Amino acid sequence: MKALKVPSIVLLFSALALSCGTKPGNQDSTAHQPRISFVDKSGEKRIDVMVDGKLFTSYRWPEEVSKPILYPVFSGAGTEITRGYPLHPRVGERADHAHHIGMWLTYGDVNGLDFWGNGSQGLGTLNENGGIIRHLKVHQLSGGPGEGSMSA
Repeated sequence: MKALKVPSIVLLFSALALSCGTKPGNQDSTAHQPRISFVDKSGEKRIDVMVDGKLFTSYRWPEEVSKPILYPVFSGAGTEITRGYPLHPRVGERADHAHHIGMWLTYGDVNGLDFWGNGSQGLGTLNENGGIIRHLKVHQLSGGPGEGSMSA
C-alpha cells in the first residue's frame, strides 16, 4: 500500500443550534441557545458531542475503520439518524457498503489512493489501493451556547 504524506490533517467540527432547539427565524435574544459541550473519551477512541447534556454525535477513530467518523448521529428530537451497520447492525437493516459508517468526509482518488471506498470488504479490511486517514490528536475543544468547535 502506498502512503500519502501530508504535513497535518485538520478536521473542524462545528455544532450549530439548527435542529437542536432554536426555531428558524427566531431572533429573540432571550430565546434558548442550546449548550454545546464535549466529553473527551480518548481512552475509548472517541469524543462525545453533547447538546444540552444529550448525545448529539461522537467523533470516533476505531482501529478497524480506515477514517475518523461521526457515529452515531441523533436528531434534535433524539432519533438516531445513522444506520447501525457495520458497527452495530440492526434487524431488517441492509448489510451493504461496509465503508459507509456514520458520517464522514473523504475523497475517492488522491494520488491513486482510494480514501472513499477503502474497507468496502468489511470492518478491518483494506483495499489494495486504499488510503487511510488516522486521527493523531485533538488540538482544541470549545463549547458554549449555540455553538461548539473541535480541531483534530
